Amino acid sequence: MSTDMPRMREETGAAAVEFALVVVLLFMLLLGIMQFGLTMSQWLQVVHSAREGARWAALQAPESEVRTRVANAATPITPKRIDISPGDYATPAGIGKPVTVTVYYDPAVISPLFGGLMGIAGIPELKSSATLRVD
Repeated sequence: MSTDMPRMREETGAAAVEFALVVVLLFMLLLGIMQFGLTMSQWLQVVHSAREGARWAALQAPESEVRTRVANAATPITPKRIDISPGDYATPAGIGKPVTVTVYYDPAVISPLFGGLMGIAGIPELKSSATLRVD
């Protein structure tokens, strides 16, 4: 037993050091999974709101109504910009032509520190377009 005691004293704290090294990697992986999930959720909201806007524009709703519908469909996020083209879709000349609604959004970042450590400047702007024919 006397030969085992010095060996035990040499390895004291090794498990704590190994845990400290591994927990940092696990924490970064967990943050990455959470950020990916949040970004995907926000992207789906952007896609849904663009489709909703195109649907209302195809029904010749006024531009203000289309913008309101897009903003409501995007809840809980707030779009950065909403583009509707062409601008004359609600006139008689626009009937039968395609109208495109494009929604832009800057996604939220869970931990800016995480991005700084990884060398990531930020998440690219999310964008979605939907095109329908005006009835």
